[in-house]
Amino acid sequence: MRRILVLLPLAPLLVLAGTSSAGAVSPGPINLPAVQLVAQNACTGKAVPGLSATLSPTSGEVSPGPTQRAGLTHRWKTVAPGTYALILSAPGMVGIGGAGTSPISVEVSPGPSQLVANSFFQQGQIVSVAMVPTTIPPSPCFDLSAPTLPEMSGVVFDGKTRAPLASPGPISLSVPGEVSPGPISYPGGAFVFPAGAVAPGSGTLSVSAPGYLPLGNAAGGGVPVTCQPGPQQLPGGDSFSEGQAVVVGLAPG
Repeated sequence: MRRILVLLPLAPLLVLAGTSSAGAVSPGPINLPAVQLVAQNACTGKAVPGLSATLSPTSGEVSPGPTQRAGLTHRWKTVAPGTYALILSAPGMVGIGGAGTSPISVEVSPGPSQLVANSFFQQGQIVSVAMVPTTIPPSPCFDLSAPTLPEMSGVVFDGKTRAPLASPGPISLSVPGEVSPGPISYPGGAFVFPAGAVAPGSGTLSVSAPGYLPLGNAAGGGVPVTCQPGPQQLPGGDSFSEGQAVVVGLAPG
């Protein structure tokens, strides 16, 4: 299957980072959806008609309920911290998961606590999925894999004025025992760590900027994040990728 690299989660963040004019006070970031799903037909690349998307709690949480849908994207605005099985079904498509279990596991973090004043951290999980038809596919069938999501995309703001920082850094994403790669930086405080940039597991995002206190508590130290293993192929021919979008506010030093 062909692999396609996209920066879907970064697009709205870049818009946020570029909306303030010189001398104006930016309204700052809006709340990110807790979970976003981008689902496409693996043959056509189009949206999956009649898609049912369910987050089934696997660690005792209450079901987050239905999604809001816009084009290819399904969104859950608020989801309690915990782990969830993402169950997908649609007429004429191979389903993914069922009966409360799924090969796609979504982990929603409770987020950091005791951040320094005038700082903030928001995080949203993103999943892309390519579903295959149950019958002979249309011709031509492009045999698409799920769009490869970056490990993390984000934007850094001034935590007090809510204006995007032009040149934040250094920024690192690290897992114990691994060397942290540097992110790809964009104008307006945006950054991306590509898929596979770090080993999967419990990691730490550290963000700083000249004249600002580093992200974290009074001692800095960053915030905990969970790094995903990268694109995955499923036995039924389906595939998926997971990533995360974050918005960071740093307190002036």
